[in-house]
Amino acid sequence: MPYFCGLAIFDIVPVRVLRDLVPPLVWRAGVRVLRGRSTPTYQGVTSLADLSALHRGRFATVFDEAFPNNPDLRPDGNLTRLRAYTTMTFAAIALRGPGDVVSIGISYGVTPKVVYELVVKGRDRNYHLVDPFWPKDGANYADDPAPVMAQFGGDPCVRLHRNTAPEALPLPLDRGLAFAELCTGDQRAELASLPYLIDQLTPQGVIVIDDYGWGPSTVPYDRIAEYFNAQIFVQPTGQGVLTKRPANRPRSAADRC
Repeated sequence: MPYFCGLAIFDIVPVRVLRDLVPPLVWRAGVRVLRGRSTPTYQGVTSLADLSALHRGRFATVFDEAFPNNPDLRPDGNLTRLRAYTTMTFAAIALRGPGDVVSIGISYGVTPKVVYELVVKGRDRNYHLVDPFWPKDGANYADDPAPVMAQFGGDPCVRLHRNTAPEALPLPLDRGLAFAELCTGDQRAELASLPYLIDQLTPQGVIVIDDYGWGPSTVPYDRIAEYFNAQIFVQPTGQGVLTKRPANRPRSAADRC
């Protein structure tokens, strides 16, 4: 809000009156000046958010260490980085509760590396990685798990299940499932895996479906979520975030307003 002699102009003259008094061209020019510059574009993404923040700090360090492993992701765009950051954020929220972690669809392991280093490492959680590491026709996809697994430094809590989904299920989730990421690019496989994953999900658990908003339709995911008393919220990145609805229970007097 503009100030003049220590007082806000709009506190002296109502906006509607000021607009009537000022010529239209002057008014529009003034509005543009007061609103500041146009929405910035950074590495192909236009947003009021400061996306350059994704290139600083601990997240940026870990992401940059894993990122060159995937030649298909060069040059780096903010959308890929923001999707990894979104996945990491919901993993951190989910791991406030009990349970282990699952990633289905690993390839070069960029996002799993971020989740492991910033959320899972040193927290006595098992991290299950599911991927057959088969080459995909027409796609740049990792077919050798050795360099991918080397990123985790031989941590025995990180366990590779070299198989497709849902064939790799069930997993040894004795403590339940706190967080899962689905990033297979295969909607059929993800839909077939969802019932098991939702069933294993702890009350505070979260499932991130990376391609939720990028496929031809979200309806198949939504139907499964609804059937199992869960809900999916879409993110600006196109990712879907699935959580369980609270179990129905009788309301006590303390619950009532």
